[in-house]
Amino acid sequence: MKNVSVYSDISYEQGRLFQVMEQQVELMKKQNDIEKRIANLKQMLEREKSVDEPSLMNMTSSQYSEEHIRQQQDPSHNQWGYWGEPKKDDV
Repeated sequence: MKNVSVYSDISYEQGRLFQVMEQQVELMKKQNDIEKRIANLKQMLEREKSVDEPSLMNMTSSQYSEEHIRQQQDPSHNQWGYWGEPKKDDV
């Protein structure tokens, strides 16, 4: 009778090992998909960098229009809108 329990334990462990291997295969497939997406995103970024038009991040102050510079220096053109920064509660 002792042999039966040993074989059932081995069978159980083989089943668990098979499940773990299936999970690992699924994770490897997901990793492969993610790596492909990352490669595609990197290609897109490279294409965007190679465009001849200057991006906003790379613009110097001489490339901004006069109106844009005026708005940057005008206090009513800020992130808070016409009324300015919200009042701070003094506690």
